Amino acid sequence: MGALLGTQTHTFFIPYRPSKNDTICTGPNLGKYLNPIDQHCDNGLAAKIAYNMRLPKLVLPAQAIVCL
Repeated sequence: MGALLGTQTHTFFIPYRPSKNDTICTGPNLGKYLNPIDQHCDNGLAAKIAYNMRLPKLVLPAQAIVCL
């Protein structure tokens, strides 16, 4: 593993997944939440975020590993 070339931290607003609804979401859907938009039982909640990865005065080598 090589040296750390740079790091950046950002805070994002990612909504909390609603609580499960074991009254309507039963059987194979047990533990899922009821989506109020399409009335389907869902596991997760998608949240779109944008992230600008510009690091000031950072010169990258020909090959680098970027982890998000």
